[in-house]
Amino acid sequence: MLFRPLCFLFAVILAHPSTGQGLGDRVQRADGNQATLEQERIGMDSVGVELDGLSTEGGEAWGYLRTSGDLKVIHAWLYGETGWSMNMFYFEGEQIFLAVDVQHKYNRPIYWDESARVSHGDDQVFDPEQTKALTRHTYFDDGAAFYHEDLGQMGGDGIRALPDSDLVELAGRLRQRLLSKHAVKRSLSAKGMVAIDPGVEHRKNCPALRPDVQLGGITLLDDSSATAVTGGVTAEMLIEDHGDMPRVHFRSSDGSQCLTLYFHYGGVLNAFSEFKVSRTATEPVVKDLHGSGFVSGKGIALGMNLNDAIGRLGGCFRSGEASNGNRLLTYGVTGSDDPFLRQFGYPSYYAMLEFANDQLIEYRFGFQYP
Repeated sequence: MLFRPLCFLFAVILAHPSTGQGLGDRVQRADGNQATLEQERIGMDSVGVELDGLSTEGGEAWGYLRTSGDLKVIHAWLYGETGWSMNMFYFEGEQIFLAVDVQHKYNRPIYWDESARVSHGDDQVFDPEQTKALTRHTYFDDGAAFYHEDLGQMGGDGIRALPDSDLVELAGRLRQRLLSKHAVKRSLSAKGMVAIDPGVEHRKNCPALRPDVQLGGITLLDDSSATAVTGGVTAEMLIEDHGDMPRVHFRSSDGSQCLTLYFHYGGVLNAFSEFKVSRTATEPVVKDLHGSGFVSGKGIALGMNLNDAIGRLGGCFRSGEASNGNRLLTYGVTGSDDPFLRQFGYPSYYAMLEFANDQLIEYRFGFQYP
């Protein structure tokens, strides 16, 4: 018997006379504007700032502006010992009309290793695979929130989204910092100078990178998989100079992507230590390989956007802006006691991603030559 009264109440809310239009229409309009801005963002000017003092492990924010200097979109990441968050703000004029708050909660603090587990009598250690998440969309009108919607919840019990007032305050602070940074960038550009962002430093405490070890069906340091995919590489095929490690290039069957395999001196032929996928090759290609593209073991593929890549590789990265305006992400693993490095017998591992207009255009990863 409760069904009809609840339906009546819902109908009243959707068409409340004080709103001037139904709630459903207002939400749909905001969602449409968000989708439009996300499409336009690819061609907008961008500027980034490092965020210190807002969380224990730091963070960063990127703003996207029209040529008029009107800031339309902000993407921000904040990292802590017990979780991390991603916030996206969308603006009409100087006020937000939509805030997307994604809160991630770790099962244990990032420093909770086996020693901490034993000393506290716990039954768990920090495990990034057990991270829980909650996504909340908050809709605003004239600076005031009028509707919340929780989406994409993955075991998010106990996770709290940011209060409306905190969202407004955070959006305002980020907006001022990004507009100030953009003003400096435009001033330098007008003088014929280019600002190079040194990027956000690696954080001391953050979830370890989930290393990628495979690309296009080939596994790092595995000669059998390389031979199966490429048909085998001879020493004569390798390009060798002082600019980089010995390497060989292959192309996808449709000619849209280039796969580069890097050989380290002293290694086993066809057991490659570094991989790269890019749009074009600047050196001779040995042959075309079957398939229209090369996807990594972690699902990284050219054309994917920044947030998708971070979701697959994790939040512990260094970020910067190159002189050509492209966005750069760099990941790293170091330390003689790291089990992943001990497994492969190398002192360090890296992954570098380059984005143009929020689209991945180059991905290189592997072990650094000692």
